[in-house]
Amino acid sequence: MHKSIDHQFDTISVPILGHRVPISYDKVSKIWVTYWDDPIQGMKTVVEFLSDALKCPPVRIRFERKSMWAIDWANSIGNTTVFSDSSENFSEEEYKCILQNCAAPTLDLLTNPVDVHLYSYTGHFLERDTIRIANGQWVTLENLLNLNCAEVNLEFTLLNCKELNEFLKQWLAGKFPRLEGVAIGMTPYDYSEEDLLKGIENPMTKRVEWKEWKRKMFKFSSRGWDIKMDDGRTLTACYCYNNMSVCMAVWPQ
Repeated sequence: MHKSIDHQFDTISVPILGHRVPISYDKVSKIWVTYWDDPIQGMKTVVEFLSDALKCPPVRIRFERKSMWAIDWANSIGNTTVFSDSSENFSEEEYKCILQNCAAPTLDLLTNPVDVHLYSYTGHFLERDTIRIANGQWVTLENLLNLNCAEVNLEFTLLNCKELNEFLKQWLAGKFPRLEGVAIGMTPYDYSEEDLLKGIENPMTKRVEWKEWKRKMFKFSSRGWDIKMDDGRTLTACYCYNNMSVCMAVWPQ
């Protein structure tokens, strides 16, 4: 933890990369706390120090409205996961900035844009491994078709099965060669297997045994439909009650 040195505490002083830094131990949280005149510089310095000492770069960086600078910082150090779970919503421009500029392989957005019901996004999406949007009410079919990820996890969307049918057809035809798995959140009352599979001419087989598909952000056990893709791979589509989502995934060959 890194704080501005606004208050006096029982501390010791230690050298960290050329800085003489007050540090104390929080017995309740069981963590060491450092105090800096500039907390941002403190965060960067401590992470650099620990990364060098442990021979391991940081794997997760959290940001919120007051720490949007962390996005560019994460980009500069090639961080694995960038996430936000702040209770304070982002403005429309801030949310747009995140989507267009955060280049982390994994982007985990648990924080909403202001007025999520009215928010719309028409910009581009960066190529990444995984994206999770915890409140995907703003996500449109066009957004979904433009995502360039290996794994997509969209919770609480307003997408319907007729729209997912169009997405599934394009996936089967090879439009998304990097894509491995998708979870699209919707209630069971909005799910229609007939609409999801309508007009699909690829060979389909009803799966009778349970088989687990697992990747970074979600997993599901499927007894859905196995569908032969145009490139010969097998894709399974089903509704998963455990995470209230339409799940679709390509099985490893």
